[in-house]
Amino acid sequence: MKQVAVLAGNDLDLDAHRITGADKGRYVTVLRDPAERIVGDFNAKADRGEDLPDFWEWYDERRVNQQTRFFCDLFDVESVSEVAENLKSLWFVTTTEHLPEDAPRLFEAIGVPSEWDGGAGEESDLEDAEDGDDGEAPAFVPSERRLAISDEIRSRIHEDHPRDVRLYELALKRRESKRKRYGWS
Repeated sequence: MKQVAVLAGNDLDLDAHRITGADKGRYVTVLRDPAERIVGDFNAKADRGEDLPDFWEWYDERRVNQQTRFFCDLFDVESVSEVAENLKSLWFVTTTEHLPEDAPRLFEAIGVPSEWDGGAGEESDLEDAEDGDDGEAPAFVPSERRLAISDEIRSRIHEDHPRDVRLYELALKRRESKRKRYGWS
């Protein structure tokens, strides 16, 4: 496990570095605007062929402030301000819209070759993916967006999820602070 440079996932806890036998790890998190995240979740479920009601019916069944709840559980705290304090302990915090700018610096800092672009421009690694028995494309191949974000959707989601909006705004500030600290500004 000494050769492991990066562990990545949506649900890693802050002890994940121990899998490699390391004494400590550098933790990075990426937050997403609540409206973008929720509509993206809806579209991803549609891409997987899930039978979905209309967006608002689906949306009304969701828990409020899910991203904040996730981070409260991760840090074992109860408030956005406590989450914000814990975000300071992470090595880097960014947002999805800033990944194209931040990723090259992150890759360089953790030793992933800087020319790495996530596979863009390479031959598809899906060519050897097995189709389902019905001849359909594999479930993980994204289809067209089912729903685009309108001003109405964004406004309502932001109104309904104030803690997630606050957390996202804090992530933007934390990103700037970390970029300055590492001389990336």
